[in-house]
Amino acid sequence: MLKCHHESTVSRAYLIQRVVPGMRVFGGVVLNSYVGGINPAAVEAALRLGGKEVWMPTIEAGYHAEVHGGTGGNDAQKGGRGGEGIWVLDREDKLKPEVAEVLELVAQHDAILDTCHLSPREIVVLVRAAHDLGIQKVVVTHPFFKVPSLDLPTLEEVVRLGGMPEYGYCTISPAWQYASPDKMVQAIKRVGASRCLLVSDTGQRHNPLPSEALRIFGGATHLCADAV
Repeated sequence: MLKCHHESTVSRAYLIQRVVPGMRVFGGVVLNSYVGGINPAAVEAALRLGGKEVWMPTIEAGYHAEVHGGTGGNDAQKGGRGGEGIWVLDREDKLKPEVAEVLELVAQHDAILDTCHLSPREIVVLVRAAHDLGIQKVVVTHPFFKVPSLDLPTLEEVVRLGGMPEYGYCTISPAWQYASPDKMVQAIKRVGASRCLLVSDTGQRHNPLPSEALRIFGGATHLCADAV
């Protein structure tokens, strides 16, 4: 699965599959301002062209801006357009109409919905709405990363609603150390391994290649599981 904070990866995935026969590569769209933010038109185009995943705002989420002091960057990368960021809830803590429209499209295309850098409160409301719509594939993005940094009770709540936590190498990387491998192992035991994903979350120039990141990540969590 190819993810880009700045554009749809659907065409890129299609091209790779044409150039490298036998490789299955999928794309999707991240709803940052570069595609119009929470833009149902961008979502519909991506899904109708073969996209498989829709990510909520990442580096331009309102909560990301609160935690990092602005949009467009993080602890390792700077940039972006500035501003206070994108929020998916209105003042009454209800999903904005355009967000509800995006969820409808995800449900129609049986695509994957990803929570990304929303706030814990936004994530709970979003996952509950996805559950009510019958969306079967909901990924809770790196729950122990700097954003969203979910606590275990909230994580358990979204899992009960059908969310699947996505644990990434970057969260335990020596460069960031937002959580220990042991914390991830304990969380996996709490919610059940069948409800969890292990991913590299890499591809950036300052991180290992995805294959190497997964090797390190798998080894670290395996050692912690053996020690428990």
